[in-house]
Amino acid sequence: SYMKIRNNTKENKCGTEIITTSAVGSNMKVYLVCVAKNEHKYIKDWFEWNKKFGFDKIVCYNNSDHKPYNINDPLFEEIDVSVMEACQLKCYQDFINRMEFDSWCLFADVDEFLHCDCKGGTVHNYLMPYKHCDGVRLNWRVFADCGQLHYDERPIWERNQIPSPK
Repeated sequence: SYMKIRNNTKENKCGTEIITTSAVGSNMKVYLVCVAKNEHKYIKDWFEWNKKFGFDKIVCYNNSDHKPYNINDPLFEEIDVSVMEACQLKCYQDFINRMEFDSWCLFADVDEFLHCDCKGGTVHNYLMPYKHCDGVRLNWRVFADCGQLHYDERPIWERNQIPSPK
């Protein structure tokens, strides 16, 4: 499976599809964005997994009936959208409008875990060879329940060692 990571420029003419090119330099920002509703058991695992890839900011549009996720980390930003009619595409468009020029953004669901070999340890290093591209496809994985019937407090990647079937 693949995730799309997109490069943002000022010429966003196609809604959430950004199809223009810009040069990527040392000042580029790379964001990870999700829309989550009632993911309190799993959002921390998802955040901790993705934190290791070196995103500049991980943004969560929270649509969970006014219940914050309470992740106390400067890398995490939570936007409460439970007060508005928020669909996923509207939230993504809102973030695109907020994004800095010459930035990259990965939109992912809370059950989608980035799975890539980031050369040099970060998504910044991974994206450098693609600086003239409009988008890049990345691998991701979903962890299966492994037949578990009861919730386990361990991180999802420790308790569910078998990836979901294709």
